[in-house]
Parts: sequence; structure tokens; C-alpha cells
Amino acid sequence: MRKLMLIPSLLTAAFVLTGCSQVIDEPPYAVKPDNVSAAKYPQIATEGKLANHLSYAKPIVRNDGPTPIRVTVPIRLRDHKAVNAQYRYTFLGADGAPIDPPMDWRFMVLPPRLQVFMEGSALSNEAVDWRLEIRPAK
Repeated sequence: MRKLMLIPSLLTAAFVLTGCSQVIDEPPYAVKPDNVSAAKYPQIATEGKLANHLSYAKPIVRNDGPTPIRVTVPIRLRDHKAVNAQYRYTFLGADGAPIDPPMDWRFMVLPPRLQVFMEGSALSNEAVDWRLEIRPAK
């Protein structure tokens, strides 16, 4: 009978000791620095397989005085089959930081071998630069 009463006590002690052995003041996991500088980061970037299938022509940037910057990038899919894609622009201020609000992803069907135009406009006059991200539609 004493052995039966001893078992719950030992289990309780084991749980308490196990809980106390956790170290609370461990530092968080560190993030590694990005070796791609802001100057080398591509202005038009894509995810995954699309990189090998897309071409772009010279971007058209309109910055008409008091109106915010507007960008149009001609894109061409080099395949023989249409692809569903999404794109979004990120507009950047003079310090390189993104300007809020961020643009939502836009859906576009990329037809085979034909040029299409991905357009975006900043909502603030503070935008002086831009980036375009393209990904397969989700």
C-alpha cells in the first residue's frame, strides 16, 4: 500500500523537476544578414519556376509632378501555354523603406508569347522607387 502511495508522489516530483529544468533566458534564434544589398536586389523579382519563363521590356515610369509615381512593366511569357499569375508593386520612399499601404496581389493571365502590362500606382507622393513581385497564382 505504501508503494502505491509513493508512486503519485514520485510522478509529481518528476513533473515539477522537469518543468523547473527548462531554461527561460535563452536568446531567440538569430536571423542571418542578407548578402544581397538593396542596390543589388532585383527591381523585378519572381518566385519559383516563373523566373525561367518570363521576359520584361523597359519599365515605363510616370512621375507627373504632383501625382504619385505610376509604373507599367511590359511582361512576356515565353511558353506556349498560358499561366495564371499574381503581381504586386512595393513603392519605396527616399530612405528605401516601403510606403504604406501595401498593394494587394493582382491576378493576371499571362497568355503564351504575348506581351502584357503590369501596372501599379503609389498612393503617396513620397514614393520615389518601386519593386515588382510576380508569382504563380495561388
